[in-house]
Amino acid sequence: MLAFDAVVLWKASGQMPTKGTIIHGFQHTALVLKLDAWIHEIESLIGKLRTLLTEETSPEPVLIKHCKECIFEAGCRKKVTEKDDLSLLDGLGSTDRAKLNAKGIFTVTQLAYTFRPRRRPKHQASRREKYHHALKALAIRDRKIHVVGDA
Repeated sequence: MLAFDAVVLWKASGQMPTKGTIIHGFQHTALVLKLDAWIHEIESLIGKLRTLLTEETSPEPVLIKHCKECIFEAGCRKKVTEKDDLSLLDGLGSTDRAKLNAKGIFTVTQLAYTFRPRRRPKHQASRREKYHHALKALAIRDRKIHVVGDA
């Protein structure tokens, strides 16, 4: 926020600030930051925002943890469900989605077909079973509950 404020001041006054101070805490501790690198990062983010705002189509919605707090959650969830997007899977992060997209998997249904149950070796019987996103995708596709291991 300090870097964004510095960019606004720079555009308004014509002089780029090089340092900024954040005062925080009960003792009003001062933290001095060099703003050079931050200002360049903020400028690139502002450029990305400008391109998003000038495009005629809106970006594709992606469900994240904070969607429950958003007023647009119902509309985004409807669009994502219609598209059968991988963001329907809660624990699947953006890097995991990118890896699956690189493999040609773009929908929950496609991911569901990749699940193959395996027999576990006896020496690993006491260990906890790892989490399978493909199994969750299978559960969403079939609208069933799947249990891994002994129930």
